[in-house]
Amino acid sequence: MTSVQSSSSQPGSIREILAPEPVAPVVALTEVPSFSVVIAAYQVADMIGDAIRSVLDQTVPALEVIVVDDGSPDDIESAVGLFGSRVTLLRREHRGAAATMNAGVEAASGDYVCFIGADDVFAPERLEALGDLAVVRPDIDVLTTDAWVSSHGQIFSRFYHDANPFETANQREAILERNFVFGHTAVRRARFVEVGGFDESIRWTSDWELWARLILAGSAIGLVNEPLATYRLHEATLSAKRLHQARGRLMTCGRILEHPSLTASERQRAERTADTIGERSRGERPRTRSSNAPVTPVHDHSTS
Repeated sequence: MTSVQSSSSQPGSIREILAPEPVAPVVALTEVPSFSVVIAAYQVADMIGDAIRSVLDQTVPALEVIVVDDGSPDDIESAVGLFGSRVTLLRREHRGAAATMNAGVEAASGDYVCFIGADDVFAPERLEALGDLAVVRPDIDVLTTDAWVSSHGQIFSRFYHDANPFETANQREAILERNFVFGHTAVRRARFVEVGGFDESIRWTSDWELWARLILAGSAIGLVNEPLATYRLHEATLSAKRLHQARGRLMTCGRILEHPSLTASERQRAERTADTIGERSRGERPRTRSSNAPVTPVHDHSTS
C-alpha cells in the first residue's frame, strides 16, 4: 500500500493507493496525462444524463466525453443533445457493449480512456484521483477506484470489502479466479489498442477477459482506495442478466485457457474456475470452494 497527495481539489489530503510493487524503478510524471471518457449507450435515454453530468462536473475535466449509441431504439440523441458541444455522440448499428466501447476508444485521443456505465455516476474528483495515480505510477496500465453500490437510490455497500477484496499480491493468479477489477477503469489507450481491445465475441463480461489478457501480458492494475463512483443496481434486470453473465464468464474462461503464457498450475486454476461457474449456472452446489462467484454484483458494461 502506498499513498499520493491530492493534486488540487483538497490540498493536503492523501489518497490511499493499492497496487502491485513495481518490477523496476519508477519515475513519476511531471504532467498529468489526459483522459477521454467513453459511455456506451443502449436504451438509457432516461438515465444517461446523470452519467454525463457527473463526468462534466469533474474537478479536473476530461479531454473529451464520447457517447457511443449502440443502435438504441430510444431517443439517445435528444438526451445527449442537451449537453451541446461538450459531448460527442457517435451512432452505430447494434453490436453489443464490447464493440461499442471499442468504437469509443478508436475515436478517443486521450492518453487514457475511462469507461462509465450509462446509468452510473462519478464523484466530482474521480478523474483527478485517477490522474494522481497515473502520475506516481506511470508503469500501471489500468487504473480504477472503489465505488458505492446502490439500489433504489440507497447506497448499501462499497464494491470492495472483505469478501470481495482488491488484489495486489498476485494479480495474475487472482484474475484466473474472479474479476477483481471494478469496471469503470481508465486504461492506457496505447496498451488497449496493442492487446486488441474488448473481445467482441463475448457479449457479457467482456471486461473480465480484457483484464485477464492484459495481466497475463504483463500489465498491472492500480486502485485508488476511495469510493469515487456509484454503481447503480436495477433489480428488474438482475435475474435476466444472471444467465447471460454466467455464459459470458464461461466464454471468458475459455479465452483465458487459450492464453499461451499459462503455466500448468495456472491452467488448472482457470479450469477449476470454469467448472465452478458451470456448476453454479446449472444450479448445482460447487464441488470445491471458489472465490469466483462475487458477493458484490459483478460490474459489466453490457448494452444488451
